[in-house]
Amino acid sequence: MSCLFASTQALYRQVGYEQCGVLFETTLPLRTIGVRERGMVVRELTEADQPAVASCYARFAARYDGMLDRGAYVWGRTRSNRGEVRRGFGIFGEGVGGAPGGLEAYLYFAQRRKASTGRHDVAVTDLVFSTPRGGRRLLGFLSDLATIGDDAVFDGAPVHPLMALMPQQYFSAKSVDVAMLRVNLVKEALEARGYAPSVRAEVVVEVEDDLVEANAGAWRVRVADGRARRWSARAGMRGVAVMRCDVRGLAAVYAGYCSATSAAGLGWVEGEALAVIDGVFAGDGGWMVDRF
Repeated sequence: MSCLFASTQALYRQVGYEQCGVLFETTLPLRTIGVRERGMVVRELTEADQPAVASCYARFAARYDGMLDRGAYVWGRTRSNRGEVRRGFGIFGEGVGGAPGGLEAYLYFAQRRKASTGRHDVAVTDLVFSTPRGGRRLLGFLSDLATIGDDAVFDGAPVHPLMALMPQQYFSAKSVDVAMLRVNLVKEALEARGYAPSVRAEVVVEVEDDLVEANAGAWRVRVADGRARRWSARAGMRGVAVMRCDVRGLAAVYAGYCSATSAAGLGWVEGEALAVIDGVFAGDGGWMVDRF
């Protein structure tokens, strides 16, 4: 798999990339948060907390399509980038005897002062919660910065999941970029992908790829128990759910960015019984929090 933010989408589409997820920038006025959660343990994060931070992120990321399995480079950018160092704070549950429990939420941010007013905006580079109470406590933490702060600004979905924990949703979001994906090894990708454990289906995916000859062909895919098995199939099969597409159309559906039915409306795929394909490759639209 290859994923990127393209400088020119038309160029990358010529070599098999297609849209797979969005990145929106949210501006949240601190004074409008309206969450008064003040329980749990809040403290600044240290290097010793990094395994717990990575585990908390993994639990959060697994719930949404499009989130990265971060490597050292991306993790480093959340904490420091272009000379700007970000502070991290963790939200911990209560352990035995009042001692801190596990990490349930955290954020990394920098305070950017406005020369015109002396106040600041809170530039958040990582905002993660693995429990509802952890999310509410994050909002309470941000609300406390309103004494000298104006807005929290962070990347994510068109409507970041954290917004649902506020009593009223006073925020704005603007589109910043669209990620693109290329499926370089179709056979391996079909088997490596995760699928909903409740889905049991057998479908045929017919792929055209002008650049990678091994990708071209028809593949019968049987999905059960969250995994898939695939083997070669005969092109032009009837009586089963079939999706015919080039490698670009496959990327959009594979990523859960759009359903096969909606992709057909865009001319990216065609086939029979596409509603079955929709169920196999179901997703929530795909969004990212990381720029790379």
